Amino acid sequence: MVKKSETTSQQRHKVVILREIGYSCEKTRKNLEFTARSTTQSTYSNYLHNGSVLSQKRSGRPGKPDHRDQRDIKRIIGKGNKSSAEHILTILNSFSQKTVCTKSMRNEFHKMGYKGPAAAKKVCISPASRQKACSGQ
Repeated sequence: MVKKSETTSQQRHKVVILREIGYSCEKTRKNLEFTARSTTQSTYSNYLHNGSVLSQKRSGRPGKPDHRDQRDIKRIIGKGNKSSAEHILTILNSFSQKTVCTKSMRNEFHKMGYKGPAAAKKVCISPASRQKACSGQ
């Protein structure tokens, strides 16, 4: 079964309270409208084992571009920069101490919602020029 989302701290507190009152796992699950009984079981057993319902810190290596770098990337792209990933990377590396490979930077672009090259801006043509172009003069 695929995990849809993490249970909130408030939901975990409710599970513990209901279990402490004397509700069974099944009644707690139905009361809180969880889809899996294992959610209530694991939440309560973690509470008994750790004494807390807070979720553990996730393990793993942090990403190379941090929040500040992501903000800088948005600023560079937001200036209407229609450059390649390599050019944006050189701009970013010019004022950042970190060096990041282009593949990692492209992955960051995708995470941020930039999935391809920026569209070219359309030229603004005045109504008089448009009429001249359409009439063939």
